[in-house]
This record gives sequence, C-alpha cells and structure tokens, in this order.
Amino acid sequence: MANIGEITEVINATQVHLDLGLDRFILMQDLDFSIVRPESREATDAGAIYFYGQDQNEFTSTLVLSGPEISTFVGYTVIDVNGALPQNDFKIVYQPKTGSLITITVTCAVPKVEFLKPAEGGTMCNVTFRILEEVTAADIT
Repeated sequence: MANIGEITEVINATQVHLDLGLDRFILMQDLDFSIVRPESREATDAGAIYFYGQDQNEFTSTLVLSGPEISTFVGYTVIDVNGALPQNDFKIVYQPKTGSLITITVTCAVPKVEFLKPAEGGTMCNVTFRILEEVTAADIT
C-alpha cells in the first residue's frame, strides 16, 4: 500500500465509494485492509532466519448492489482459459474529515464475492479485492 497515512484517512473517512465508471458509485459500507507479506522461517546454526515474499495485500468490503452491478461482480470472478482471474482497475473515492475528495486507483482481481440477502433491503455482497501491484503515490489523486 502507499503508506499508513492514506490507509488511516480512508478508514476515518465519512463516506467511501467504489467508482465503477460511467457515473456508477457504490457505497462501501465496511472496509477492511489486510497488509500481508508471506513469511518463511528457516532454522540455521545461528538461529531462525525469516524470509518474506511479495505483497499479498487485499481489502474486503460490504457493498449494496443492484442487478447490473451484481452481473458486473460475477463477471469479475470468471477465469480465463489459463485459469487466471481478470485484472481490473478499481477506484476508491473518499473524503477525509478535512480536505477534498481523494481517489486511490488499484489494480485488483476479485477472487471472492459472497451474496447476502437480508430479510429487508437490497442484496448485499461481501467482496474480496486482491491488490496485484504496489500502490504508490502516483495512484493517489
């Protein structure tokens, strides 16, 4: 991720939206970031040595979706002939408590979409977005 400052701003923002383009903004009700580096431990004569792999960062969110958005998110989970998920650019738009709108653009795959139908209200989805690149300051506008 870019840095902890931007993550703190997103988490403390009053409203966070996912911009799907064509004036389609989806409210992100819950937003959880996971910053992960896989860890491998090797025992040596001098003690344990730890090795770390590339980022496996992801974020999950609960989204309220209508019919067209449900079809869009199901499409994000369809693998190609090589068994890979499609990569898409997603824009997270938020307004910090002080300041103007900020957009973070991330390239993600969507490995999981979980549909929930409460007794009342619209269809909700818990969506996992696997971040496929290192997010830099250039991705934040």
